[in-house]
Amino acid sequence: SSRRRHTRCARVTGVQTCALPICFPVTILRQDIENPDRFYFEGAEQRINLSYTLPQGETVKFKGFVDRMDVLMHPEGEIFRLLDYKTGKFDYKKINFSSVAEAFPGDNPHKKELFQVFLYGWLAMRGALPGDRKVMPGLWFIRSRSSDGALVQGNKPLTDFRPLAEEFEDKLNAVLTDLLDLQKPFEQTTTTEDCAYCAFKTMRAIVTGK
Repeated sequence: SSRRRHTRCARVTGVQTCALPICFPVTILRQDIENPDRFYFEGAEQRINLSYTLPQGETVKFKGFVDRMDVLMHPEGEIFRLLDYKTGKFDYKKINFSSVAEAFPGDNPHKKELFQVFLYGWLAMRGALPGDRKVMPGLWFIRSRSSDGALVQGNKPLTDFRPLAEEFEDKLNAVLTDLLDLQKPFEQTTTTEDCAYCAFKTMRAIVTGK
């Protein structure tokens, strides 16, 4: 039946086909077949939970759902991969970065997709999911044949997030500490594009009159 077909494809590809055209999982399966790397599938829509204590003692709870987890079989060792599927247009700028700082708001352009998959990698490491394996977070633009899920740092594919994890955690701690500081007044962003998909954007209109 249609429901069984959707369920079977979702288990294999990590894409819920009841919400997406059937061509997307077919594209993913085709790319998997063409992939020169052997891999085994860990799961789809995998939930990650973490109760994390900040250096100053406050506890923050994280919860996320990773579209797909698998393990790549390389001669030099296994790589634990966490993928987030994107149905939008492929943009090389979204997968290319020079520093961890680009995942955070600041002087650099904020790449929210980069932050999302870095957070998945960090959560997986904190939860000891990868074990001793390399950790490879990635963005897979499933409409594009040019996308294989790999992030690019400079000119090289990022095959191991672990060397970046400490810097990511330091910057994440700074953001969370700032958010939880009751002595700092709440300041609304001046970048209206950031509010485009916010669930509270109607509240912004009430507060600002815009």
